[in-house]
Amino acid sequence: MLCVSSVTPPEIPRFWKLLEEAVADVMNPEAVNKVRYVGPGDCVKIDKINIAGRYPMMRMQLPSGRYLHYIDARLEMTKMPWEDREGNEVYRSTLVYAGMNQDTKQWQTVTTHGGKLFENLVQGIARDVLACKLLDFEDNDLPVVGHVHDEGIVLVPDDPFSPGVDQMVEIMSTPIDWAPGLLLGADGFEESFYHK
Repeated sequence: MLCVSSVTPPEIPRFWKLLEEAVADVMNPEAVNKVRYVGPGDCVKIDKINIAGRYPMMRMQLPSGRYLHYIDARLEMTKMPWEDREGNEVYRSTLVYAGMNQDTKQWQTVTTHGGKLFENLVQGIARDVLACKLLDFEDNDLPVVGHVHDEGIVLVPDDPFSPGVDQMVEIMSTPIDWAPGLLLGADGFEESFYHK
């Protein structure tokens, strides 16, 4: 049984705020080539590409070197879904960009905040870790036949001398050169068919 705490460690909201401040600094229209670094060891780079005739593209470079792109990014005053102590509407400068509505599959203006940017970073880093580990599986005679979320699926012979789940757990737990200090671990199972 997995027990998840409903308490958010105070470092996480502080990092959300740090992300919002870094994005506001980079996206300031007067800051033409501003670059900010955040995260442990400044592992995440935030910058923008200015595009003539349209809003810039904001980028967050992940520790792996891959970028997350926010097209037509800009800061806009946005009404928050809460009120102040006196019951007045609250407006804040917020990052908006062009994004895909996952329900309608149409492009629209998306509003984001530090928590969502943090989620983007975490999911992006997790994807990069899995991509590296899937390649490591292949390099260690563990042929990948699929992956689901954070799970790698390999197909190996039913042979006690063939590599298997123990090697996969070891590979998944091995540090990555572009993410020093990132805590990695894994668990797995061997079965004649895949199941959740």
